[in-house]
Amino acid sequence: MDENSANDYLIKINNNLKVLALEGNQSIEKLVLYTNNIADLLIRHANFIVDDYSSSIDYEFQLDAIADKNDILVLVIEPTISSVRTAQTYLQQVSTLRNCRVLLFLNIHRPAGAFSLTQPEIETYLENAIDVVLPYNKTLATQLLEEKGSIKKKIQRPVLSANWH
Repeated sequence: MDENSANDYLIKINNNLKVLALEGNQSIEKLVLYTNNIADLLIRHANFIVDDYSSSIDYEFQLDAIADKNDILVLVIEPTISSVRTAQTYLQQVSTLRNCRVLLFLNIHRPAGAFSLTQPEIETYLENAIDVVLPYNKTLATQLLEEKGSIKKKIQRPVLSANWH
């Protein structure tokens, strides 16, 4: 495969965004490998590439390989004990690797009072400041449902590698 054929796998969302979304009957590991191979071919044609590794997919993260391949890791956490513990584990692993910058995003996706931890408690536990807070937006679900139809027309297959909201 060359750069031109790799470009054929991209779905144009708008003039500034193309998405690589692979689907298939292969294992998640194989799809991730295919995605990485295509991204490696396209890297000279992009200002940046965002890899999205969802925690909801049954896939064992190779954090050392991810950190080695990327300059910046964005760790999105929610204010729950399990999420913060997982974040602490990832932060400890990344600290032993090459100089890779980590940004912490706090995703508050429920109304005030719905979570057991506060931002200051999380920062104390992680011994790191939160870089970006994604506040709760009670109208977001409606907005996403309204936009879903227009986005679905552009993306004709499930998105594996990116979430843009």
